[in-house]
Amino acid sequence: MTERGDDRNAHAEHRETVRDMLACLNAFSTPSYMYLPEFHLQRPKGDFAGFWAVAVRCLRRIVFRFEEGRAVDVDCLDYR
Repeated sequence: MTERGDDRNAHAEHRETVRDMLACLNAFSTPSYMYLPEFHLQRPKGDFAGFWAVAVRCLRRIVFRFEEGRAVDVDCLDYR
């Protein structure tokens, strides 16, 4: 899904979940609000140290950082 809401390239079964997670990221001011059981909030290591990640499904994650109360550097990754 792009910043403009274009979700044509998102996997069909993940679109609603991704939309919900992005809406939460847009509404919340700190990552602690993402501590919802269905999001499985994590702190990645390695190349993504300093980021947060939430599980979309299986090995697909939305990764992001928070700066000044906003989610930034948001991306959806497949860890395969």
